[in-house]
Amino acid sequence: MALPTLVLTGASGFVGRHLLESLAEDYRVFGIARRSQLRCGAPVHPNMTWFQVDIGEREPLGEVFRMIRLLGGADTVLHLAAHYDFSGDEHPEYQRTNVEGLRNTLDFSRDLGVKRFVFSSSVAACRLPPAGSALTEASPPDGEHVYARTKAVGEAMVREYEASFPST
Repeated sequence: MALPTLVLTGASGFVGRHLLESLAEDYRVFGIARRSQLRCGAPVHPNMTWFQVDIGEREPLGEVFRMIRLLGGADTVLHLAAHYDFSGDEHPEYQRTNVEGLRNTLDFSRDLGVKRFVFSSSVAACRLPPAGSALTEASPPDGEHVYARTKAVGEAMVREYEASFPST
């Protein structure tokens, strides 16, 4: 029986690397990341194929998705890739990665015919809740930081593709 397949963007990040460890036995994983598998310390497994590419670069990312199609396609895209820094500066990388890179990933996911798209965000995209309250999955990305604003744009963008695939 064939394993379910998924594309994991942001595979070299903290969450991505650790998620790979738990997915490798039960899934065929296509990892996409800016950094190499060796450099970031991601696990190596026969069920994993690694692509070092920047999601903000449309044509190279398109080549990766075409290769994934040739390798049998994927059922799910788990989108973890994002830019975040602690400077507080309005760095253009937020727009390039979090908005343009997401658009590229959504377009190529639609072309690949995936069955589900999972869009990851962070509590860093939300305003702090009032004292005594907590952030939940239903909390809006209403923070004022540039990261929060790009994540709000991303959530709206993901909804544009609802006719192509369900998203979470």
